[in-house]
Amino acid sequence: MTALDQYIRLEAVGRWRERSGEPWQEVLVSFGNSSLILSDFNEAALTHWALAAITISDQNSAQTLFAPDIESDETLEITDREMIDAIAKTTALARAARTPKPRRSRLKPFVYLSLLACVLAGIVYLPAMLRERAFKIIPPERAALIGSELAERLAGDQCKYQPGQDALAQIQRRVDVAEKPPLVLRAQRPLFARLPGGQLLLSSTLIETAQTPEALAGWLILANQREQEETVLYRLIEGKSALAATSFLFSGEIRDNDKIWMFNALPETETRPEPSEIETIRARLAQSGIAETPFLKDLLTRFPNFELLRPTGREEPGRDMMPDQSWVALQSICAGL
Repeated sequence: MTALDQYIRLEAVGRWRERSGEPWQEVLVSFGNSSLILSDFNEAALTHWALAAITISDQNSAQTLFAPDIESDETLEITDREMIDAIAKTTALARAARTPKPRRSRLKPFVYLSLLACVLAGIVYLPAMLRERAFKIIPPERAALIGSELAERLAGDQCKYQPGQDALAQIQRRVDVAEKPPLVLRAQRPLFARLPGGQLLLSSTLIETAQTPEALAGWLILANQREQEETVLYRLIEGKSALAATSFLFSGEIRDNDKIWMFNALPETETRPEPSEIETIRARLAQSGIAETPFLKDLLTRFPNFELLRPTGREEPGRDMMPDQSWVALQSICAGL
């Protein structure tokens, strides 16, 4: 928008101050294409005010006070009636030019379809996004605390025969997994699991039926490499409705009935190993100097339809894992006193 033609050359003297409390300064007021120009008497511009934003801060019969916008402390005092009217008309014209005019559009059907697609996508994907976000806001310390509370609930089922625990710790150190001692439960399932926070859980069935310490080493590695997304905590959040997930995002509260649900869901956390996991286990066993064949045989015993990867030739015996008496103690971890 340009200033009205009849005002483009209009000039007037006014008083201006940049801030309240500062002394007034006489200025020359004129119009630009879309602004009001305040200059000194050497015609050097001091400031430009956008016409569309100019407001009247005070007005009486003798003078009018203008501001560059409603929040500014800057003030311009004009007594010239023609200039006052010109500013009023040009600012009104500038505001009108800024206001978008409604117009018919041939794109409306496309817009409506796009909005509908967004709504449908929100219905399908938003709950999953909310649940994913709810899980990610749980700090590691909180997850570890939840894991400890689950371990306490399992205390009555834990096998604590000390020679057996010492033997299990030997395998744990050999394959360099986890920091805490694994919990061994008098249970058939899960064969292995990882509690929130990282502590490993093994069933007495897995230990009692493992043929060799080398086979058990492979299962320890597998349990240790399971991600937090495979714990009961993730399954708890994943099973929540969008409303419940939203509530959790704001409260971060794991209620008692949630903990009971996780406790009861532990047997279902055991999942079939993936080929990529088996390849990692084979590499870790080789790195630790442990023969892979005992674990692979044990894997096929428990998962008969599992398709093994191509043999690597790493079937030669590794260094002895432990003395026979230690292995016997480990397999008696739930029977020992």
